[in-house]
Amino acid sequence: ADFYEIGMKDGKKGKDGSRLADITATCGSHGVTVVEDKYTSGRKVGLTEFCDASQAQKDAKKGVTDSICAKEAVPPYQTAYSKAVIDEREAKAKEIKELQARKGKLEKREGELQNQINTYDSQTGAVNPSQPVQQ
Repeated sequence: ADFYEIGMKDGKKGKDGSRLADITATCGSHGVTVVEDKYTSGRKVGLTEFCDASQAQKDAKKGVTDSICAKEAVPPYQTAYSKAVIDEREAKAKEIKELQARKGKLEKREGELQNQINTYDSQTGAVNPSQPVQQ
């Protein structure tokens, strides 16, 4: 068996290192000795493909902090993840500012409408009890 290739395939799928124990047990029951170094080397190569910038962006967007890519400290992933987290934070902060601005405009408009209602009420001396206005 080509343990480097098996490791690479597992890495490309983002499988963690615990799979090696399963492979070792299965192979051992058939009298095959696993070459752990080859599996581990292949898996690391596969992980560099799995743990790309796209995966980092997905994880950052979902708030994933304990992915296999982070645990294995794959350098391209770490760099892309850090940037993606910063980008996500900035996007959320921008959205909060936009919401606060809209809230301010809505509160201002609410005040204007309330003033108009108060003016109408003072002019007529009447308030429609079926539609109470909160002040």
